[in-house]
Amino acid sequence: MKYLLALILLVIACSFSFWFYPKKKSSDDFSLEKSMLEKSFQSMQNEVERISLGLGVKTISHISCENLSWVRNLPVEKYIGIDSQENVATRLQQSFGSQKHHFQYGDITKDLLPKTDLLLCLDALNYLSQQEIRATILLFKKSGAKYLLLLNFPSTPKNKKMKKALFHPINWQNAPYFFPSPLISFDVDKLNFGLWEISSLP
Repeated sequence: MKYLLALILLVIACSFSFWFYPKKKSSDDFSLEKSMLEKSFQSMQNEVERISLGLGVKTISHISCENLSWVRNLPVEKYIGIDSQENVATRLQQSFGSQKHHFQYGDITKDLLPKTDLLLCLDALNYLSQQEIRATILLFKKSGAKYLLLLNFPSTPKNKKMKKALFHPINWQNAPYFFPSPLISFDVDKLNFGLWEISSLP
């Protein structure tokens, strides 16, 4: 009876460990994740290429530019990567800087960006407060850029006030931003992105 009880307890302990402790990923798991990630980047690259060719975009500013896997081969004459971490911008410029690619430090809430045709902002604004977002959009307008590409959550009924550095979904057509309908809208892996003419923003 004692041995039977010990066996039952062992089985329970093994079951608990299986369900409640994280399992190590196999090399196949990592390969699958890498494949899915590369597919997402390729999809995003295809969409930005389509936008660039369709609208005659020749120059791009890319905010939060640390991941270069999908932007380095975009069909543009000039790519400017802007990062809020000075050491990241310096490292990227040393490693990948060229006549076509330039990387620099910048605080989008305070600094005026270089004039380019397209601002690739994606999710950078989703980590800012509403006050910082309004200040940043004003600087976007002053930069003279033509288009702005952002992550969008059109099904979000209400934009919540959030603290800085906490990611939060934003529906740009709702208060307090009241953007018009995007010029172009597309999905990548169930995430929606919208392109706006900066001159049309309130």
